[in-house]
Amino acid sequence: MHALLTRADRRGRLAECPTTSAKWRESLADHPTPPARRRESAAERTAPLAECDSRPDERAAPPAEPRRASAAHSSAVIHNPWALRAPAVWLRAALQAGLIFPLLGLVCRPWRVEGVEHLCGLQPPLLFAARHTSHLDTPSLLRALPPHLRHRTAVAAAADYFYASAPLGALATLLFNTFPFPRHARARAGLERAAALLQAGWCVLLYPQGTRCPPGVSLSCKGGIGLLARDGAIAIVPVAALGAEHLLPRGRLLPRRGPLTVRFGPALHVAPDADPRATATRVGSALEALCADDASVPSQKAGCVAWPIHRPASA
Repeated sequence: MHALLTRADRRGRLAECPTTSAKWRESLADHPTPPARRRESAAERTAPLAECDSRPDERAAPPAEPRRASAAHSSAVIHNPWALRAPAVWLRAALQAGLIFPLLGLVCRPWRVEGVEHLCGLQPPLLFAARHTSHLDTPSLLRALPPHLRHRTAVAAAADYFYASAPLGALATLLFNTFPFPRHARARAGLERAAALLQAGWCVLLYPQGTRCPPGVSLSCKGGIGLLARDGAIAIVPVAALGAEHLLPRGRLLPRRGPLTVRFGPALHVAPDADPRATATRVGSALEALCADDASVPSQKAGCVAWPIHRPASA
């Protein structure tokens, strides 16, 4: 029957009982009824955030300047780091001394090296800027280098040619310590690899003209070599393999026998504020001077510059 009582009847009974009514009022005074919760709108929820963002002293700090590349980052840019380690360096030196250079000596007769006095006192890292006319350039230039520079030299090779297939790229890396250098697009990746090698203390043999020059044609050098020399404070040594374009021209599979002369020029030092394009022009002029028949540079036969076979330094 209590359940059938209406709300008005219950209020009347509480009012009739003074004790119960007083206790009920006291409980309501001690515990006031909380106000009903109201759902906040999206504008009200984001208002405090907007107010905080508008304060000038609580704005986000500007992003910090990027740090220079560390040694760990440089090692990550190096292509095929295994080629720089001691086992690969030793195996490469053995293959060059026992196979590649003897075969090259059978083709290049007579063999001469000029301007070796310009290499005296030079230590890695260095930039060798070479005139590119033939596939014989790389083995000829490496053979002409003294052992302490040869075993610490990496060669920039056309990525679209020598690294078009994985077996050819691995063979070129093993025999000549090459790394892929894009010629047409993504040249920045090649420059970063070269800069990482220079930072690690290696020499880099670079063909600044970008491709093989036809006989009698001189192509302009690209500005990438100027960037590498300026940013790394690296000396540039111009070098050319004269006669290689006649022994193995473009389109020929097997070389013919004939004379070959490797000629080094004086090292070029680049100022920290030098223009990369002006440096490239300077390198191109030095390469053209090497190709001229200069009788003032004493030529030395192979026997005079037959560098002894030393043990390569640990990589």
